[in-house]
This record gives sequence, structure tokens and C-alpha cells, in this order.
Amino acid sequence: MAAGETVRIFKLRPDGSEATSYDAVELAGPFPEDWRGFRAEWTVGTIDSGGLVFEIGDYLHEYFSPTAWFDVFSLFRPDGTLKGWYANVTWPTTFEAGPHCDHVVWQDLYVDLIGFPEGHFLILDEDELEASPLMEEDPDLVTLILAARDTMVDRFQYRDFPFHEG
Repeated sequence: MAAGETVRIFKLRPDGSEATSYDAVELAGPFPEDWRGFRAEWTVGTIDSGGLVFEIGDYLHEYFSPTAWFDVFSLFRPDGTLKGWYANVTWPTTFEAGPHCDHVVWQDLYVDLIGFPEGHFLILDEDELEASPLMEEDPDLVTLILAARDTMVDRFQYRDFPFHEG
């Protein structure tokens, strides 16, 4: 993968099944640590996610890491105005070579953060984590998920990468 190349991004549900996939273009860095950035166009229609509204024509800068337990999407209007951030607690991202294009694969782990340019944020889907079998089957993973949530909150509040845009 290199800046300007098209990749296919795959989002997996917590159970490992595919939720969606879409094309994105790798952004030029440099990025801190081992993060990589991609630009994707929003094409799905209008979705209101906790007050952060995704609309056709919006674009995202999506940041993934093979070592961090979360990813971050910066959402922009077509004119470049930042609308906010959507961050997901995830397994560390994998980057794979594919037959026609390279792949970015990330697996959701329930908990999300929505951040707004004014500084307030929401934590979503903790109820889904609590209702999941992980609570009993893998309490160590639950501890990692909650630590990743806390790291996302800290980075958002201090506007540390990848919450740096805007």
C-alpha cells in the first residue's frame, strides 16, 4: 500500500462476519506511531448517528493502526468543514495484500465514540457490550475494550492524533 493507491476496507462485526466493504484511497503521511490514513467518500445515504449526520457527498479521513485497539473516522462536509469524529473500539487492524487491490480489515468490538468539534462527545453501544457473551466468556477482552474506550476519550479530549483535524 502506498499514498494515492486504492484499497478495499472491510468492516467485520464483533462475531467476525462481514458488515460492509468499500473503496478508499491511502493518504500521504507521515502519521505518528504506526497509524495509516485513508480517504473514503460517503455514498450510503443519510444516517444520523447520535447527532453526527453522514450525508452523500461527505468524505472521511479514516485512521487505522495494527497495534491500537480503536480506529477513528474524521467526517467532513464536501466543502472541507469538519462535522465530527466517529471512533470504534476494534481489534488491531490488519493490512493485507489482495489480488486486485490491498485490503484493510478491522473488526468492531461494540463500543463507539462520537465527538463533535465543540468538544462534547458521546459513548455508544456499551449496552451491546454488556449484553454480549464476552462479559462471561472473555472478561480480559472486556478489560481491553474498556481501556481502549478510555484511550479514545483521552485522545479526543486533548485532540491527540487521530483526533487532530479541525
